[in-house]
Amino acid sequence: MTLQLQPELTLRELAVHHRELALDHHCRARANNCPEHAELAVIHLREAEILEASLR
Repeated sequence: MTLQLQPELTLRELAVHHRELALDHHCRARANNCPEHAELAVIHLREAEILEASLR
């Protein structure tokens, strides 16, 4: 999954993208028992939470 950088990308869209990446990494971590993917899932989830907080 790649994100094409676009100047018109909103913070909400970026937050959604980070949530999608978090879910993808979480699924990969569970399927492959992979701590690296689990760590990436946490990082992307935190990024999404930060972006969502800035929208409030």
